[in-house]
Amino acid sequence: MTTRAHIAIFSCPEFGHVKPLAATVRRLVERGHRITWITGEQYGEVVRASGADLLGYVSTRPPFSKTATASVADLGKLGLATMAESIEVALPLAAAALAEDVPDLVLFDIESVVPARTLIKRWGCRGVQVSPYLASNEVYSLHAQVFQPDEAEVQAVFGLLYGFIAESGLDEDAIWDYLTPYADRNVVLLPRELQPHGETFDERYTFIGHGVDENEADAGAGLWSPPADAKSVALLSLGSEMGNAEFFRMALDAFGNGDRHVVMTLGRGRMGLVGDERAANVEPHEWLPHAAVLPRADVFVTHGGMGSVVEALYFGVPMVVVPHHPENLVNGQRLAELGLARVLPEEELTAEALRAAVDAVAEDAVMRERAQWMRECVRDGGGAERAVAVVEEFLAEGVSA
Repeated sequence: MTTRAHIAIFSCPEFGHVKPLAATVRRLVERGHRITWITGEQYGEVVRASGADLLGYVSTRPPFSKTATASVADLGKLGLATMAESIEVALPLAAAALAEDVPDLVLFDIESVVPARTLIKRWGCRGVQVSPYLASNEVYSLHAQVFQPDEAEVQAVFGLLYGFIAESGLDEDAIWDYLTPYADRNVVLLPRELQPHGETFDERYTFIGHGVDENEADAGAGLWSPPADAKSVALLSLGSEMGNAEFFRMALDAFGNGDRHVVMTLGRGRMGLVGDERAANVEPHEWLPHAAVLPRADVFVTHGGMGSVVEALYFGVPMVVVPHHPENLVNGQRLAELGLARVLPEEELTAEALRAAVDAVAEDAVMRERAQWMRECVRDGGGAERAVAVVEEFLAEGVSA
């Protein structure tokens, strides 16, 4: 075994960035490593359950758009706020707290690139970038699929970075240390088969298939059962960032009193989105682990966040993607290209169209076969066990960021 190490993790304070790493962290802790996880205090429960020490802060990132879709500008504003918070809050917090307890290795996502790469250089330690979504290299750029360089929000990011560089006494060329969307070592929480241009990602990248906690997945399967007379099951969830009342009421119109049993997860404190009157075949929950329903589901209706997508693929469930923002649309288009989903954009979204899309996916034998193929790809990646092996290889090699 690699010598026990102190590992720092910088994660954007968002569920889809924190939760997919939890299983890997728990296994690292079990193997004797000490983890300091820098992220928003609202994820303290997830962090502490993994065995890590939380170095938390109160995140003031603005809430994401609760409308049916968020624009490129909305996404850019959120990204700008996230970067500003990482510079103004996460960086000084970690610098002060770990000055006398320098980690041996830093794991970070792209949203945390400024504090992570700044401190990696200051501390002289090693760094590994973790991607819970589609990765980027010299051939494929996720950001380029979503943003254009001349957009106001992109220019604002450049301005923020140049200001930080000037205040830090760095040369202007140092901006590329922060704009390059990959590192010398990268762990991707997806299967290579899902990655666009996957064949171009070289030995710098390790695709581990998924970030699903297999123990939680197994336990979740016993938390819910469909009604005895349910002929088909659909799960509807729009993720942790969105609570669109209009969509869920549309879903009630689409599926109420139909033949399919429909489970909807609305989010904490959001039961009021669907009102008190509902059909017997529609089962709303504030929250229910996806792993409780997906093993029994024929189709998953999702916003297309990569955490939700990977969970569905882990269980071999095809999808209807109703994108919330442009990155979700990129994910949905990739899934459709691979024969794993149908995309239903905002301009086509009606109760009738939603019902028709769910029927079509649930009854598509070829799509079910494709989903089972991707299920094997996801699970063959090794998940948390593979991630731990890779991290310990990095520690042994002494890789720099």
